[in-house]
Amino acid sequence: IVNAELIIPVHYDNQYPGGVRLLVWRLLVGWGKGVSHTYRQVVPEKLRWSVPGARGPDVDRALTPTRQVELPREYGASKPQVDVTSDVQFWYENRDKNHGWLITTEDQNTWAYLLPSLRDYRWVLRITYEPK
Repeated sequence: IVNAELIIPVHYDNQYPGGVRLLVWRLLVGWGKGVSHTYRQVVPEKLRWSVPGARGPDVDRALTPTRQVELPREYGASKPQVDVTSDVQFWYENRDKNHGWLITTEDQNTWAYLLPSLRDYRWVLRITYEPK
C-alpha cells in the first residue's frame, strides 16, 4: 500500500471562527445491525459501546485519531481528502480486523452532516498500491 485517501463529503454549520476540525478514528470493535449512539449492535444480541457514540479511547476507537482535517471557514459543503494510509496498511498486514472509521468533530457544539451519495458528493476510498 503506497497511499490511501478517504474522501468524505460533508456539509456543516460553522458558528465559530477558525473552521471545524474533523477527526477520523480507526474503530477497534465490530458493529452491526441496529447500530446506534448507545449500541454497536442489537441483533442477534444487544452490545453497548463502552462509551456512547463509540468514543471509548483504546476500547471502541483508537487512542488517537488517524487524521485531523480542518474544514473551510465558510458555511457549506466540502469534500476533504483524508490520508488514511496508516490504517489501510495496518489492516492489510493483518494486524487487526477492519471495523471501519468513526468520524467526529473536535467540538461537540459544532455539527457536520456526512452526506450520503449525492451527485458530485460521493464517499471514495482511493488506494494506490504496488505489487509485491
